[in-house]
Amino acid sequence: MTKFKENLIVVLATLFLTWTIILFVNNTNLATNVLWESMNQQKAMQDMQFVFNSGDIYLICQKNIDNIASVSMELMFDSSKVKLSKDSFDSPFDISLSKKEWDNGYDIILQNINTLSKWDTVLKIKDATKKQFDNINVGHIQVIDNNWNIMDLTSSRK
Repeated sequence: MTKFKENLIVVLATLFLTWTIILFVNNTNLATNVLWESMNQQKAMQDMQFVFNSGDIYLICQKNIDNIASVSMELMFDSSKVKLSKDSFDSPFDISLSKKEWDNGYDIILQNINTLSKWDTVLKIKDATKKQFDNINVGHIQVIDNNWNIMDLTSSRK
């Protein structure tokens, strides 16, 4: 019986310590700000932002980028929820679209850009719905500069 009492005391003490840590220590701000600053920096450093506004979806540049030969990206979506055609896309730059074989996305190449300024619209998807916006993901975005250097860009949603 003493073995049982010892085990019960150990279990209860463990539960007590666990709940003490969860309730008191975890509620104080013992965590460093490194994690939060890292998350804020990541958000601030996004190169492109995917935005839904007034029935259209826009890919907006978030910073100045010079010396651009082309931008390539892929859009992925659930084809049962999103119906897009090549006419749905518009860009101020020369645009080349190719539908993915498995019918759930487009590979997009934009050319004759030279420079992107902050807040420039890179790509517009016309006559879109909020449901389409929620079901479209911007995949890999790359910029190739005039010296053939490849730069990967990051994107976020608003």
